[in-house]
Amino acid sequence: MKLIYIAGSYSGDITKNVRKAIDTAEEIIKIGFAVYVPHLSHLWDLMSPHDYSFWIKNDNEILKVCDALFVIDVQSNGIKREIELAEKYKIPLFISLNKLKEWEKKEREEKLENG
Repeated sequence: MKLIYIAGSYSGDITKNVRKAIDTAEEIIKIGFAVYVPHLSHLWDLMSPHDYSFWIKNDNEILKVCDALFVIDVQSNGIKREIELAEKYKIPLFISLNKLKEWEKKEREEKLENG
């Protein structure tokens, strides 16, 4: 199962942004992927606070091993950095669930062809 990193705004209306990331994750799971939602570190940070650089480093390391990056919106420097990192490591980037579905179908068909 492929792992998809979900990038989206966090700051601002945190509750709304976390909800949007979870809703997106639910849709991606329905397609057949596993997901990493960095927004869910919110609860961890409430219980065991870390500075911003800790979370960026942690999320960047996880992004490097993901199979794709799904971008909900590009409204922050953090998301722009995640996109740059994905490009550097040649991690496919998606902004559309339909395109992600097409990619999954193509990957599945290639896997069947190659045994």
